[in-house]
Amino acid sequence: MAFGGEHAQRERPTAASGWLAAAVLGLACGAPPAPIEHVEPPPEDGAPPAASDRRALGPDATYTDLLRAARALDDLRDQDSDAGCLLARDGRGFRLAADLAVAVRPLANAPDGLDARLAARAPVVVLSRWGRYGERADGAFVLNAVTSTLPPREEPAIVWVITTDGVYVRSTAAPSAAAAGTAEAARAALPARVGALFVAAAGEVSLARLASVLALVPPELAGRVALAVPLAEGVRLPEAPVASDEPDPSWCEDGLPPIDEDAPQGSLRPDRIVRSLGPLRDAAASCVGGASGPGAAGGRVALAMRIAPDGRVAEACVRERAAPDPALHACLVRAARAIAFEAPSPPGFVDVELPLVLAPLTAQRQRALCE
Repeated sequence: MAFGGEHAQRERPTAASGWLAAAVLGLACGAPPAPIEHVEPPPEDGAPPAASDRRALGPDATYTDLLRAARALDDLRDQDSDAGCLLARDGRGFRLAADLAVAVRPLANAPDGLDARLAARAPVVVLSRWGRYGERADGAFVLNAVTSTLPPREEPAIVWVITTDGVYVRSTAAPSAAAAGTAEAARAALPARVGALFVAAAGEVSLARLASVLALVPPELAGRVALAVPLAEGVRLPEAPVASDEPDPSWCEDGLPPIDEDAPQGSLRPDRIVRSLGPLRDAAASCVGGASGPGAAGGRVALAMRIAPDGRVAEACVRERAAPDPALHACLVRAARAIAFEAPSPPGFVDVELPLVLAPLTAQRQRALCE
């Protein structure tokens, strides 16, 4: 991770001022928030994978086997992987290689009768750990994300559902009903702008068939592709969170209030300011990783800080934001106030504005298939 962007000591009539070097803060998404719904899975129809390697799947494994392995791993909270893809081929078969992020626990098996359900015209909703794609609607075809994706940023989410008849293509943009086609046709039908691509399958679909479909996912969708499982018909969708009317105490659109006219005006070299920003990197990463509101998607924010004569941050607030998220802003302000700068010379107060670009690490951009 590295800093970049512009950092400016804000000019005041009587204060020494200067421009800071460029820095952008790239942040990792950490542990996702708690699941949002509870759905009982059907009874187990076989033994779980061996405890020695729960991610290993045989050459004849099916999507049901993959979901069973994912459920066992998720129950143990063994969710992380450094493979950088969803599914991997190996000499003995396949591996569930993905970072897991089950939105609805416990993870259910893929229900039967998917072709009949997909033939009906119904809205599509996808539940991810970071938020929901599609509008809440009765009778919707609802999918539960199994693996991690980047936080939602735009609609639509495209859904590919693999059955023994072919690949069905659905979108959260509008209800639709179409016959199953080929995986090549599904790829050709991808719109120019895609919020995410979720790939689901009927339980009996082989992982060899799943891998052949994942191989057609465009590379540019890395991080925006995930495995999913359709939930049973009639599942209750969670209510949308109610926006709070409470003011955001960490938000200051007009910046920090003026300091007293008789307060001493200090100066601090830009390179000395940048040198002290290291601890903010990990703290801000934790803030974004723990965010469950709109701030989880990242974006640009700007922190306004007032450095006191002793180098401590006397005041801080968020002056620019990508989305209203009081919890994230409060966390960032706490992180800013914990920074220890060098004492300004000459001694006095120094105002600094620090733009930050909050974004997940490239390592989280999982591609669909590892060959």
